[in-house]
Amino acid sequence: MPSRPYSRSMMRIATLTFSEKVQWFYRYSLKLSSSLVGGFHIIPIHQGYWINRTATEKTAEELQTYVFFGKLLGKILLEGLLLNVRLSIPLLKHILGVPIKLSDLYLLDETVHSSVMWILGNDNTAALGLNFTIEGAELIRSGTDVSLHDGNKELYVTKVVQYYLFDSVRVEILKIMEGLRSVISDTVLHVFDFKELDLLLSGLPQIDVDDWRQHTEIRFYEQSSHELLVIEWFWEILESFTQDQRGRLLQYVTGSSGVPVEGFQGLTGMDGEIRFFTIQLGNDVSTVYTVLPHASTCLNR
Repeated sequence: MPSRPYSRSMMRIATLTFSEKVQWFYRYSLKLSSSLVGGFHIIPIHQGYWINRTATEKTAEELQTYVFFGKLLGKILLEGLLLNVRLSIPLLKHILGVPIKLSDLYLLDETVHSSVMWILGNDNTAALGLNFTIEGAELIRSGTDVSLHDGNKELYVTKVVQYYLFDSVRVEILKIMEGLRSVISDTVLHVFDFKELDLLLSGLPQIDVDDWRQHTEIRFYEQSSHELLVIEWFWEILESFTQDQRGRLLQYVTGSSGVPVEGFQGLTGMDGEIRFFTIQLGNDVSTVYTVLPHASTCLNR
């Protein structure tokens, strides 16, 4: 059966330690954001992931990847992990059952949004020669035979929005929700709005160096002037980094490139306990390998 590989993956995740789960979700996030996964694509305006409606018709096995993805979202929410990539606002709204609006279409396709706004704001739309179809799909029953005109243009726009934001990805959305609801109930989900859900799944959108600095533990070797200078150099370099570079450094030390919704005060170690980011200075060059991280550490040090 197509679902077996994903069932085995979920059972394997359940047996992982907290640190192994962090690593696993980070690798999965990289895979999701790569071209290897054709089920999602990133939308330029919001920089969030949306279902790939342009993909060829999906097989039953391919649809199971959406069920699996839904289950992973549930695990992330229940266990306080981070996805390390952001989901699009329309997808977050679907997860919460929040009504989709015309403005959400702008996030997916600026050109289509501009076209329907023009239709709403202008007369003599019959001259466009359009009917109630998009990409060969009928927006209403017998849509091929129904022409667009000023009397039905509001219905037309409503159906266009519904097509792009739901009808064209209906099966995939339902599969995601099937997986998600098998892990977490709608009652729990509906506590959040889509902005809060975004933060819980993906963490803070920006890495704030001031917050990082405020919630960092410094372990001096002798607290000399040259050690203080080294610390200042570290923060100066971090300030000069781009958001991507900061995320890479954070991932290298902690195992995750995301910052929890609580900020750096909520940073957890690989053991699942709250552990501040730690800078430890040493004097013995021969022991530097044991001090510097050579992989993500359970102590965020």
